[in-house]
Order: sequence, then structure tokens, then C-alpha cells
Amino acid sequence: MRPAIPMVMRVAMALWYLASANSYREVAQQFGVGLATVADSVLEFSMAVEVHLYSRLVCCQRPMDQAEEVTILLCTIRDRGHALLLMVSMGLPNKRAYRAVARALQQAGFHRNEVQACTKWKALKRDFFAAMEASGGHP
Repeated sequence: MRPAIPMVMRVAMALWYLASANSYREVAQQFGVGLATVADSVLEFSMAVEVHLYSRLVCCQRPMDQAEEVTILLCTIRDRGHALLLMVSMGLPNKRAYRAVARALQQAGFHRNEVQACTKWKALKRDFFAAMEASGGHP
């Protein structure tokens, strides 16, 4: 009976395969193992990542959370008087407004930075104008 391949080596094979353009055959030659061993290592590693890390690293918002986030974003823009400034989309002066929006979102438990607040606002603005155009000027 052959000795078991150490976990560190199995993870290294999987990472090598996933991070490079190498085939199973090339990885097998690099590590001195068989093709099936490489295939099993990649599969086991991928499954372990999905089971143990995916739920911690990938966060999908529930619809209610998304609605709350949008409400906070819009209210902050309105209450701080940034609506006109952000509608004309000038760039540099907007940084302060997006910083304020990001801060308000963070205080409400949404971990967003200035860039994410800007992206969210631009998506909302794009959707608004698309709805306006589709409905003949009445969203």
C-alpha cells in the first residue's frame, strides 16, 4: 500500500492547476503523481472551498436589505442636499457626497465605501432614466 499524499501537497496541486494554464498531465508531472490524483485533489479542494468558505466570502443581499440600503442612500442624498450635484455627475466635487453616503450606509450596517456608493447611485440613476425613456417620460 502506498503512503497517503500529504494534504499540503494536495492543496498545492489544486492551487497550481487552478492558478495556471497547465493541464492535469502537466501538474501530475510537476508533482510526480498520477492524473487521477491531480483530478481528485482539484475536486476535493474545490468542494472544500465551496462548503467551508463560500458562505463566508460571498454575501447575497436579501431583497428587504437591498430596499433598505437604497432608501438610506436616497434619503442621505436628499437630506444633505447632494441631489442636484449628483444628478449632473461632475466627478471630483462628488467625492464628499459619496463619502457622506458611505458613512450613512456604514452606520446602518451596510459595509460600503465611497466607490461602492458611487456605483450604486449611478446604477439607480441609469435605471431611473431607462424607466423614464421606456414610459414616455413618466417613471
